Amino acid sequence: MENARSRGNNKRNNRRLSDAKRSCSSRTRRRIDTYGFYPFVFALAVSGTNVFAGTYDVGVFLSTNNGISWTTVNTGLPHKYIDNLAVDGANLYTGSNGSGVWLRPLSQMITASVSEPSCELPTMFGVEQNYPNPFNPSTTIKYELPKSSMVRLSVYDMLGREVAVLVNKREDAGVRQTRFDASNLASGVYLYRLQAGDFLQSRKLIILR
Repeated sequence: MENARSRGNNKRNNRRLSDAKRSCSSRTRRRIDTYGFYPFVFALAVSGTNVFAGTYDVGVFLSTNNGISWTTVNTGLPHKYIDNLAVDGANLYTGSNGSGVWLRPLSQMITASVSEPSCELPTMFGVEQNYPNPFNPSTTIKYELPKSSMVRLSVYDMLGREVAVLVNKREDAGVRQTRFDASNLASGVYLYRLQAGDFLQSRKLIILR
């Protein structure tokens, strides 16, 4: 049976979780908006005065001031599509779409959150799934560059014909994004391909009128 102290702790955590949910107002989402669009928040977890938000495609954010400001805490996170979050003792657990369960000690994130930049420098090349998808008429494609590279981002139809070139220039290391306007293309499945130096990666996108 729960004792009075345990019930009190649960009530305080529930109040903080409610505060975190209310903090997802347009004012707070602007502060979490580091990639040009508002990330979907799929999960919240509370540890003391700290609130964690698990997002679709952007990873885990941490707020130490009830949602007024946020920083990413994605170091070591293998996949950034977060479905579930849980705090147990001194650890944060995430359930992600594509890489199972990930564990990270709270001490690594909470003590580092002050100095950790809101947009971490990538450690590897990659292009994310476009968002939204399917889409009409435009979508956002985000990609990561761990070092300065000559970048070409192109769109192809299913016959292998190049139908659009979105990026074709040298870019510095960092997280980049571009908008793809498909107003002149027919509905259907297309491929977009990122080439950065020797790195190549392709993904599918769907135009749905």
